[in-house]
Amino acid sequence: MINNFGNQLIEAEKNQLRRDLLDAKARLMAYLRDCAVESGQIEFELPLKKKELANILGITPETLSRQFKQLAAEGQIIVNKRQITIC
Repeated sequence: MINNFGNQLIEAEKNQLRRDLLDAKARLMAYLRDCAVESGQIEFELPLKKKELANILGITPETLSRQFKQLAAEGQIIVNKRQITIC
């Protein structure tokens, strides 16, 4: 239980640092990389709904959608609904 709480605290600190230091696209990419590391694969399913993810990253759902499209257009990711592949 304490270990779980510690992990949640670390995740909250990461999100706060992202909000303070990174722009929306960098925040999203950092989050996606963390998900890839956690899953151990470059292809994974988003663990949250996109609206919830936008809230966690401190951006609007519309901005999140634009950033997903921009990262895909740049060839950094491939998006298929909730399935993400880091290129």
